[in-house]
Amino acid sequence: MRFYREGPKLIGSDDAATLTLGDFLQRGRYSSAFIDDHLLPMAAAIWSTPADQMLAHPAAAFVRFSINHGLMQVSNRPQWRTVTGGSRCYVQKLSENLAGRVRLGSPVRLVRRLPADPLTGRTNGVVVVDERGTHGPYDHVLVATHADEALAMLEDPPPTNRRSSAPSATRRIRRCFTPTLP
Repeated sequence: MRFYREGPKLIGSDDAATLTLGDFLQRGRYSSAFIDDHLLPMAAAIWSTPADQMLAHPAAAFVRFSINHGLMQVSNRPQWRTVTGGSRCYVQKLSENLAGRVRLGSPVRLVRRLPADPLTGRTNGVVVVDERGTHGPYDHVLVATHADEALAMLEDPPPTNRRSSAPSATRRIRRCFTPTLP
């Protein structure tokens, strides 16, 4: 209960920009039972991040997210829902509407831009290297992952990609593609 009262006070404080969640919890002397049995499992599930890594997460960002999603209130908390059948269901539905082959379980190691045509200056596309080998060329590649992971996949990212993939540039965008969802 104390965390839900004290957490919002962090927003706008002098050290809000630099304090990690771990530092905030340690400074507040929160119990290991609260941290290990409640807060970290919840946070890890929401962010799909190992619980111990959540301690390095910026505290103010965590609190702000929790406020925005009704998680800092004790009663009338939102009901979190999942798709029946899990992610397998919507990945299959989305894959049905894509031209070409969808490769699942193939972690991308590298995305390499092909040299531009010297006569036209037009790009020749990209190739994708995964653990099984090289695929492509492709005209376009959509990388749907965290910005830092996407940047690490690019063989030679231009400065615009470096800037737009910086952690400070990460922002929330909500889209709903109703016709393609189950």
